[in-house]
Amino acid sequence: LKLFDESGINISENGIGQNLSATLNDSITYNLNGFYNAKKDNFRKGEALFPLRNLSLGINTLEIRAWDNFNNLAKSSFDFEVTDENSMVITKINSYPNPLVEHTTFNISHNSAGEPLELTIDIINAQGENVVSLHSEIERGSNTESITWNGLDSSGVKLGKGIYVYNVILMSKNNGKTHTKRDKLIISY
Repeated sequence: LKLFDESGINISENGIGQNLSATLNDSITYNLNGFYNAKKDNFRKGEALFPLRNLSLGINTLEIRAWDNFNNLAKSSFDFEVTDENSMVITKINSYPNPLVEHTTFNISHNSAGEPLELTIDIINAQGENVVSLHSEIERGSNTESITWNGLDSSGVKLGKGIYVYNVILMSKNNGKTHTKRDKLIISY
């Protein structure tokens, strides 16, 4: 956890509840004051290295609360997914450019580098109909896969302007495990 503030990070424990803290899933709060180390010769920034052990599988939320030396509070939270080591997980998907004008490239980040994969992207219209499926066979994947698409449906006809959903399905050819993630795509020729 990297922190920065012009006046420095307050870890004095003089104010009630004014600790550098991390709250997991709105239930357990950890005091990170003892884990914070300022950068050498720079009191304005530093980092707290804190182990989170025995986490539940699935989506977790971590909220960070930090006070500066003038007693101003800053909060930030983020979600993360805990999986077992044998799970396939799509960590991030995006399409660029979005909105699509001539073409778009779908970028899929995952945790299954080095294994043979099957990637499918289904484009779904506002009526819920699958208008095109893009497929890619990957022999030895890296951590990011990409597919470029020209905006044509399965009949070779240009799709109309509008908002579409794209559904990404990544499957391991080794063990058949899959993970699915979806996002929106705008077409505006």
